[in-house]
Amino acid sequence: MIDTDIRTLANSIYSIGPAYAGGAMKEQLETLSREEFVEQLVQANQQRWDSGEAQQDRLYAGSEQRKTPSRAELAALANKYDPHNMDDSDYDDFLDDLAEIGAISQWEKRQLGYNNMIVMGYYGADGKYVSCEPLAYVSEALPDGGQRLFHRTEANGDILRWVTDRLQWTSGGSQEERVAHQKMQEMFQALSETLERMEGARPDRAGAEVSKSELRRQLADPDSDFYSAMRLKLQQSMEEREEQEREQAIIDALGKILDVMSGGEDAKRSDVPRSTAEIAQRISEYEPDSPERVQLEQLLRRLASLGLYVDLAGLDNVEDSESTFETLTKLLMKQETNSTPQ
Repeated sequence: MIDTDIRTLANSIYSIGPAYAGGAMKEQLETLSREEFVEQLVQANQQRWDSGEAQQDRLYAGSEQRKTPSRAELAALANKYDPHNMDDSDYDDFLDDLAEIGAISQWEKRQLGYNNMIVMGYYGADGKYVSCEPLAYVSEALPDGGQRLFHRTEANGDILRWVTDRLQWTSGGSQEERVAHQKMQEMFQALSETLERMEGARPDRAGAEVSKSELRRQLADPDSDFYSAMRLKLQQSMEEREEQEREQAIIDALGKILDVMSGGEDAKRSDVPRSTAEIAQRISEYEPDSPERVQLEQLLRRLASLGLYVDLAGLDNVEDSESTFETLTKLLMKQETNSTPQ
């Protein structure tokens, strides 16, 4: 039977044997009366709450809000721990790291079995006992007739399996028990999400499929890695497509100009611009949303970025494409020669 308040607890302890108070080991210890001992214990509990020590124990690395491990923190945890294989020492170190990050509180660390601790409840600021663990749990049987894991010792180090099973246990009973169960569920849910994300971040799981539960979690969270990766991929795809379209437009426009230079079928067409100035003039004649205007604008920008100036005047009388090539080659060689410092 659990003592319902701190005074009842003090009386129960005192009934086991006399209570002593004193300083150094060699000093004469003073025997306390029952009333003195009860009052001392009540005051110690009250002081713990009045000083803020008890409340501090329930904060998440100093914050009232539970923190979600960052990607860097998850990677560090995944490199350090295997969610499917932790002995007692590994598990305690893991809980220490989670508490330092702020993913769990120091109080929750003990509730989760730190140092194999079992926490049934505590005494509040008013001295009343508050249960942390419902007295009865139920869970549906597994397909093979067995039951889901409840205690961590049953998991043989597979912490992820234990936490996943533990979340399937439910509790009814009084309002107090339902409140206690809800708080336990929140704690185990946070631990489960961290373990599953660690599982996906482990080096030996690179490229492995995301677990179904983790996928469900990510689908329900618009800020999850799933949607972030999808947005990034779509953005990159759109940028690549736009770049390809720009490049193709430039190629098409440049192709028409080269046809003129080579004496091809477009050589005599009046709609083909024959100089940089004519390209600019032609642009002004098109509507703002005209595809032809877009092509020419992109071509002009690209030529400008390359420092090129196009002027095909005088090439109309070239007899064939070969002589055109020679003429253009000589022109380029001449320009190169003229630009070379003497």
